[in-house]
Amino acid sequence: MIKLIFFTLSSEVGGFWPLLLVKSLLKRNDIVKQTRWASDAVSGQEAGYAKRFAMASALYLKLGEKVGKQKAFDVMRRILVPIGCNAVQKHFNSLNLSNLSGMPRLMAFNDLMVKNDEAKFNVREYVTVNDSICHYIIKRCVVYDFLLEAGTPELTRLICDVDKEFFPQAFPDFTFDRGNSWENTIAYGKAHCDFILKKKASPE
Repeated sequence: MIKLIFFTLSSEVGGFWPLLLVKSLLKRNDIVKQTRWASDAVSGQEAGYAKRFAMASALYLKLGEKVGKQKAFDVMRRILVPIGCNAVQKHFNSLNLSNLSGMPRLMAFNDLMVKNDEAKFNVREYVTVNDSICHYIIKRCVVYDFLLEAGTPELTRLICDVDKEFFPQAFPDFTFDRGNSWENTIAYGKAHCDFILKKKASPE
């Protein structure tokens, strides 16, 4: 993943990329200071999770100064989506759910995420859960909250894209969508994020 970052940046800004990374590292701390997660009032675990995204904000902003906002966003997509997918897949593989299948496997994953992962700081509500459908919504997204205060809320859309890549790979016996639009997430201005997984019909 480090090689991916270096290759992507060098292809866009050439030999300027090491200086760009240094400037981003310096800006990262300034970004954290302007958010609520710099305060002791926020739990240490939540703050640690949120602060992971400070470097992405810093790099995006510094890159935008060099190549423009839209191009910087496209570059961040090429960096964040593969890195995010790799991270969540590694975490998923470590959960040892191979003895389960179908809806029990999906719900076991959801339960572990709520209890043991940083996702527990999000506010989740189940809409429908039965043998064939699991529909839940996220009413508070820590990543969005942090990136909003960091001045880069649009980067949250790339995290939404990670979900779009991850769920079909991790649960191939389910379809994944967000209802009538992939933009049914907080990142696109909606009140909540929709996660709808439907069990595929068994082949006859």
